[in-house]
Amino acid sequence: MSSGTPVWAVLAVAALGVLGTLAAAVITQLLSGRREARQWEWQRDHERQRWDRERDERREQWEREDHARWHQERLPLYTELLARIEEWDEVVYQVLPRSDPGPATVSEEDQHRLGAALAAVAVADKGLSLFASKETDQAASRFFMDAMFCHMRIGAGGLHDPEKLKQVRFEVRALADRKSELLTSIRRDLGMPPGLETRKVS
Repeated sequence: MSSGTPVWAVLAVAALGVLGTLAAAVITQLLSGRREARQWEWQRDHERQRWDRERDERREQWEREDHARWHQERLPLYTELLARIEEWDEVVYQVLPRSDPGPATVSEEDQHRLGAALAAVAVADKGLSLFASKETDQAASRFFMDAMFCHMRIGAGGLHDPEKLKQVRFEVRALADRKSELLTSIRRDLGMPPGLETRKVS
């Protein structure tokens, strides 16, 4: 060092060197911290996306399992209800006169058969209420109420009167329409195409 250089100048140069070194270290630390922060943000976003994807996959799996479980629960209940309705239809078809006016009063045996068939429909209807869709449950209830009304009309007798017999047949045909509505709703619940024939009393 030249003897003519002031001491303060030497100290200033040394201080600037130290400050430069410190500044470089601080800047390096800041840049490194920012890289780590970006890396952490990326990892957090990646983990969040992975978690969301796995959650969606689990939800879809649960929904598929729920659908399959509901389908398994509904199928035997719907089958039971339709079987009991078919039995009711058969009894009505046998009790109502085919063409000519019938007896003034329905026999006690036929009354019993009608009542037993309707009671079986009621039991099957009650059994599916927990698992059926709202539409199917309502359609089943409408069928049962109309069937009960038909049962009362048939049991009241008067089938020897052509006009009364005609009215009862009209109500039975209307009940067949209720059955068609119920079948459509059941097939929709089970993912089946519509189109099942129903018997109508002539």
